[in-house]
Amino acid sequence: MKRFLNTVLISSASLAALVGVAQAQPAPAGPVGPPPPPPGPMMQHHPHPLMIALPGVVLSEAQKEKIHAILEANRPDPAQMNPANDPHHQLMELLQQPGDLKKSQIKKLEKAIEKSDRAHLEKMVDVSLAIRGVLTPQQIQQGFDNRQKIHDLHHQIAAILRAGQGPDAPPPAPPVP
Repeated sequence: MKRFLNTVLISSASLAALVGVAQAQPAPAGPVGPPPPPPGPMMQHHPHPLMIALPGVVLSEAQKEKIHAILEANRPDPAQMNPANDPHHQLMELLQQPGDLKKSQIKKLEKAIEKSDRAHLEKMVDVSLAIRGVLTPQQIQQGFDNRQKIHDLHHQIAAILRAGQGPDAPPPAPPVP
């Protein structure tokens, strides 16, 4: 019995020492876990087509401040961002619920979606026009030219990728302008 207790005591002490040493080790250098996925089409942020994208356009500090103020003044209310208040989300939930579904329920949400989308579009146009009012004609032209160059590069990349997949490859989805 005494021998068993000594064995348990020595094992427990060894385990405690190992845990202490393991905790005292420095953290491994570099990131832990798998590396992040490479940037690709799914990882890129594309502005809405009506929002002004200004790739490569140099803005003065005053222009940056004015554009920032315009965007901050038109930031959506967090309550609008709640999925429970979004008619698109409500329609999706309604269509996935078990049980009977009436066309009148869907029509009501369709009207709410049309109203929401129209208000969103009007707001986006107003914001885009306000931002455009801050820019010079040269900056607007430079932004347009740069967007065209990026658009053309996307088409070239898609053609290269398609050529590598063979003649039976399906055509790619059109790039976002």
